[in-house]
Amino acid sequence: MSKIDIEMENAIRLHIERMLKEPDNNVTNTSKLELNIVRPLSNHISAKGGKDFIFSTPMYGWWDLTSACNFRCVHCLYNDTEYSSQNDLTHEQALNLADDLIEAGIVEIMLTGGEIFLRPDTLDIAEKFKENNISVKLLTNAALINDKHIDRIANMFNPYLDMLQISLDAATHETFKKIRQTDSFETIISNIKKLTDRGVRVVIGCTVNTINYDEILQTYNLATELGVSDFMAGKMIYHNKSHAPLMVSDRDLLLLEKKLIENQNTKTNLIPGLFTSIDFMNVDGVREIISEEKYQKYFDKLKTPKLKSCHLNDRIRICSNGDMYLCMEADTCPEARLGNYKENSFSEIWDKRNSNIFYQPRILDKMVCKNCKYNVICNSGCMVRGYKRCGSISVPEIDCVFAK
Repeated sequence: MSKIDIEMENAIRLHIERMLKEPDNNVTNTSKLELNIVRPLSNHISAKGGKDFIFSTPMYGWWDLTSACNFRCVHCLYNDTEYSSQNDLTHEQALNLADDLIEAGIVEIMLTGGEIFLRPDTLDIAEKFKENNISVKLLTNAALINDKHIDRIANMFNPYLDMLQISLDAATHETFKKIRQTDSFETIISNIKKLTDRGVRVVIGCTVNTINYDEILQTYNLATELGVSDFMAGKMIYHNKSHAPLMVSDRDLLLLEKKLIENQNTKTNLIPGLFTSIDFMNVDGVREIISEEKYQKYFDKLKTPKLKSCHLNDRIRICSNGDMYLCMEADTCPEARLGNYKENSFSEIWDKRNSNIFYQPRILDKMVCKNCKYNVICNSGCMVRGYKRCGSISVPEIDCVFAK
């Protein structure tokens, strides 16, 4: 076994047992193991549609309303850009696009940025979706929200269907300022409390880095005090050289996950998203531990799905300039661009998808990891990341130790 201490071993075992949903218990449904965050309705429809089913219209959308932002967060994907809004869709274009998405049959829309409340028409766009019974999720840093915004949100949002996801990466003003480079901490805390007091479902998204690592549990407890429904602790993604000092080791992430799980409460749902399944399988020590007989009994009962596509074209990614892609990861892959809303209608753009590299099915038999029994866990990871890494959709997203 790789040289790991008992504390690390215990953290690995906890993660495995959560992934496998307690493998020592009786397993009633072993035909498929779902470990990633999934869209239940989409999965239900595709399961009923048969093996060759593929969606004809997007059910879910991720829409960057603007590239502008009032913060300069040190861990941001875009922290080496100008955060310019000059190419954003106009008010009229945005409302027309909302109409097109509604007409297409979209079920859920996530409106994000940049910072969405730098656009004065953000809630106008959200209300158009709500008037048509579409689930709306708003992603914001909450620094620009005022009482009028809160009134409108509280009046339009259904607490079971809609939510605000607010980025909060610290439990103290000092740590918050180091990460977000602003003095807005108290304003954001106040706005979160006002929203939850009005019955709005608020989710906190917290990106773990070396600056806030020792404050994550405290941030989770603060979220509970504020009446937040869910707390997501996410792994930071490396995008440029400035991110290198902020990256937390696998060991520290696993120990943090264990600490959070052991201290979770019943008021605020904890979502420890510190590892994708494929990332976890590459951690030192996991390969040996998961090969133990107690876990192998579980894998022997599972059937690996033959289709390894991350999705069945049930979603659309819309950038602030009107560019469109088949998924949320593809916007950094130029050849994956479907088209631009300023140049073509939504239906024209969507109808071109069948020639897109990410429209093609990703089949297990063509994968380099086709003989791996653990593929049922990782599903080979993200096909876009695999393509960007190797120029093929038939590779796992990272250089997996099992695929070797």
